[in-house]
Amino acid sequence: MGPIGAISKDGGNMIDALITGRLAGTPTKRQTKTGEPFAGARVRCQMHDGSYVVVSASAFDVEPMAALLVMQEGEAVALTGPLTLTTWTDNDGNLRPSASLVVVHVLTAYNAQKKKKAQPAAMPVPSPGQVRIDFD
Repeated sequence: MGPIGAISKDGGNMIDALITGRLAGTPTKRQTKTGEPFAGARVRCQMHDGSYVVVSASAFDVEPMAALLVMQEGEAVALTGPLTLTTWTDNDGNLRPSASLVVVHVLTAYNAQKKKKAQPAAMPVPSPGQVRIDFD
């Protein structure tokens, strides 16, 4: 689906975004210049015109970092967080989009199924022939 979002309420240069795509490589555990751990990943997102953009994603909080680090290349993923858009010029002089996301939440098929199983069973919905209304 690709990057989707709205300009943040604080008027900053970031976009609060939800991106969906497939991992372009296995996420890696890395360190910032100050030695703080984070998970780095690249997500290949399909745009509406059929082209792709690769979003660089970095997770600094424990939960999204752990969720990314158990994933493998090619897995489908949805990520939310602040997105920064820029451009770069390739060797042929073509302007290309660039996007980086600070990951706040990670959603995968695995944790969606896990959450669904953890929810209590829904109440059965009666069919129209089973509903009886008394007006007395």
